[in-house]
Amino acid sequence: MARKSRKAEQLRQEIISSVPAEQRKMITQPITFTYLNGEMTMMQTRIQTMIMEKLQVKIRRAFDRKAIQGYFGDLFDSDDYKPIYENDRTKYLTFKVEYSELGIEPSHYSDVDVAAKAMMRIIYEKEVDGYTRNIVAFPVVDIPDKSKGERRTDIKLHMTKSTAEDLFKMIPYHMYLKDAIFLFSSNYAGRIYLLINANKQLGTWTVEYEKLRKILLTTYDETTKKATVDKYRDISDFKKRVLEPARREIADAADRVDCTFDYEFRYPAGKKRGTPEAIVFHIHLTDLGRRINQKKLESKYNKNTVQKEAVEESASGPDMKLF
Repeated sequence: MARKSRKAEQLRQEIISSVPAEQRKMITQPITFTYLNGEMTMMQTRIQTMIMEKLQVKIRRAFDRKAIQGYFGDLFDSDDYKPIYENDRTKYLTFKVEYSELGIEPSHYSDVDVAAKAMMRIIYEKEVDGYTRNIVAFPVVDIPDKSKGERRTDIKLHMTKSTAEDLFKMIPYHMYLKDAIFLFSSNYAGRIYLLINANKQLGTWTVEYEKLRKILLTTYDETTKKATVDKYRDISDFKKRVLEPARREIADAADRVDCTFDYEFRYPAGKKRGTPEAIVFHIHLTDLGRRINQKKLESKYNKNTVQKEAVEESASGPDMKLF
């Protein structure tokens, strides 16, 4: 990145650090979306975060509905799904992400194009009739055509209705700092931050070694429709290339993120070295994380009081509307 870009980024991070905890932008995201399989770049993780940011109003409404009426319901309306090809019966959910939202200068927009195209290799697994089916999360991606002089304003990522129902209708969800995703420069720090964030209330998160590799390192062949995990098979390489860079980068940003981590390897019985069967993440809330938790508790208390009053008023007055 150019020197000017580094200075601008440094200034932006200083501004972010000065923002009080209660004013930091939090993203609520389904864990199914966090656990998507694919070797994402830093830019892809940012794209993922911007997709989620555009859904925050819908997600809040769904949780309000669950709190008051007892069910989460569908996140999207039927009108949200539209065909993207002429005479096509398949309807898609379309996410538009602007280049300017991704924290880079126009000279790096080509990096966004590459990352957006690679989003068509991000998959999730679904059990179907005794088989594990690999499903592409974003089967269609639109990128501005530079050869025709198209001005680069945004990219579009399209998701089928069945996929949207699989990924967004399920709970639990978790909340993370949007700004944190824009802090990291390595490919794995952002992804691992999301994973430990999804489990931070537990304090520890134990995950099978091969499952973690699948989440972080899956490559999907669009031609053969097969998913493979061939990178960093040796635990020493995985530690050197994935775990340690992510741990250090997140630790270095401890004053700007809500959680950090350490880890240890769990081996099969009787073994003390070689390939571990699982990795145990020890997750630590930072001072910022504790302040955010306190604000969440206060907000939840106030919200529960308002909801209780709304329900009581609804019961006493038939014309009372909750939404």
